[in-house]
Amino acid sequence: MLKIKSFLAMFFLGYLPRDNKVYVADKDVNVVSYHLSLGVLEYQTVVLRGEIDEADELLENIDEKDMSKIARFLEQQGYKEKALELSKDNEQKFELAIETLNLKLAEEIALADDTPHKWKKLGDVALSNWNLSLAIEAFKKSKDFQSLLLIYSSVNDIQGLKQLNYLKLLF
Repeated sequence: MLKIKSFLAMFFLGYLPRDNKVYVADKDVNVVSYHLSLGVLEYQTVVLRGEIDEADELLENIDEKDMSKIARFLEQQGYKEKALELSKDNEQKFELAIETLNLKLAEEIALADDTPHKWKKLGDVALSNWNLSLAIEAFKKSKDFQSLLLIYSSVNDIQGLKQLNYLKLLF
């Protein structure tokens, strides 16, 4: 029978700024370290106070590897534009570009990744923002023939409907 340990109390031993690590121990003196960047902590504190300009000055003290963490934090706090600037993760960048309606950046990321899911999402957002040319391009790349049929029939695009019929025959 597998026995699951209950939650153990951990005791704080200290923080070493040189390593950016917090050291804790349990009652059996098993020492565990956790990465905790002082620069990230300072940045988050300043952002929570609402002092974004001051927080920008602290960015130089933060390692590149922690930028994705900072971007996720900014996104959670509602600073999506700033998170988009700092994010290094393409998935997060795509989602933030969609949320902030930066469709040009979202299109660039979709071109680089070229997944049907991203194209479909971009097409939906472009259509809801009346960017028909981008929506049509995105729906073509995601092979979303139903959405293309809806657009072409709504704007009475006979040439598009003929092209759609040809595309459907190919797939």
